[in-house]
Amino acid sequence: MARLVTLALREKGHEVTVVRSEVPDNFKGPTHDFDCPILQWNQQDKVHAAIVASDFVVYHIGNHLGFHQGCLNWLTVSPGIVCLHDYYLGNLFYGAYDTERETGKAIVRNWYGEEISQRYFTYKSSDEFISQTNLLAPMTEWICSMAVAVLTHSGWAIDRVLRSCPGPVNVVPLAYEALTDVVSESITRSEDEVFRLITIGHVNPNKRVRSVIQAIAASPRLREKIEYELVGFVEESIRIELIRFATKHNVRLKIAGEVDDTALATAIRRADAISCLRSPILESGSASVIEAMLEGKPTLVTNAAHYSEIPDGCVVKIRPENEIADITAALEQLYSNPQQSLIIGARAKEYARVNHSASQYADAVVEIAEQCLSSSAALDALRFYSSVAQAWGAPLSMVSHSELLNPLKIFED
Repeated sequence: MARLVTLALREKGHEVTVVRSEVPDNFKGPTHDFDCPILQWNQQDKVHAAIVASDFVVYHIGNHLGFHQGCLNWLTVSPGIVCLHDYYLGNLFYGAYDTERETGKAIVRNWYGEEISQRYFTYKSSDEFISQTNLLAPMTEWICSMAVAVLTHSGWAIDRVLRSCPGPVNVVPLAYEALTDVVSESITRSEDEVFRLITIGHVNPNKRVRSVIQAIAASPRLREKIEYELVGFVEESIRIELIRFATKHNVRLKIAGEVDDTALATAIRRADAISCLRSPILESGSASVIEAMLEGKPTLVTNAAHYSEIPDGCVVKIRPENEIADITAALEQLYSNPQQSLIIGARAKEYARVNHSASQYADAVVEIAEQCLSSSAALDALRFYSSVAQAWGAPLSMVSHSELLNPLKIFED
């Protein structure tokens, strides 16, 4: 996505320098072709020089410290525009403050209160941590408060962004492209062939794989006709558990695991339908859904959060409160009515092509950068008075007190 937007910005005449933000151990790996200079975030002097020479700094931030460590390092030094890929940033925050828990708890306390801060680092598993914090303490505000502006990919949960970001906040759909250059021909099912259903991406509980297996098992015809394939990284313990679960329910389950782009493209093209169900929903936009729609595949999504913003008729929406029964009914309909599947896929492809373009996203980056110019005086004043108050020993709660903030309204015009 970052490569697509960078290339679009360059095509529009802008100069771009890319800074790799992964943990340093990952710098040995390959990168995409950005057609511009690429730095590593820990090359301090070079990155600082690039920032000084730039009009704006743009940070792509999601919920994984391994990908975004450099963004956290530089965002506090040089605030910029944040492209917010995930509304839930708990894993990112936990990784950043796991060795500085008292500081981490103070930040959690500032946004969510004492009780939540005391529990934050005590959960026994990742699943428990996410289930207990994704609604109460998503850490969205933590990142957005450090940004000068935020580009988010849906209107869902945007109140947290608006409440915490001091600058402009705009919504623009995630930029993406189909894997058309990898596999050129779509593969379709004949009437008596197996119906191929796939889920793509890192296989974890929020992908609802167990629910899909149960939904297939609920219908004798689906059990006979559907082959369900998982394409993406899966931990060995989860792989064994899912194989046992599918065998118990007499469902044909194929686990491809992590694959290269060619194999991924082939799996998508061979699929008759794609399951992109999620619960809990943590991201602000789903690349898997966009990829499925761009390939013209009927796609199952959870009818909640940003998925509910996709127009009816472009995807198959599953009610979370009636998940298994809805999945069964949807798969029965898709299997028995291939023509309707083609119609849904065609609508999805056109919608995704128009709404998820890199050119549109690049224009949004430039637009919000221009909006930042008019808010820079107010932000500079806020930072100055906040730093003075903190130097005097003011707690974080005092910095947001109305008696400090109200006089700063003179900068709003």
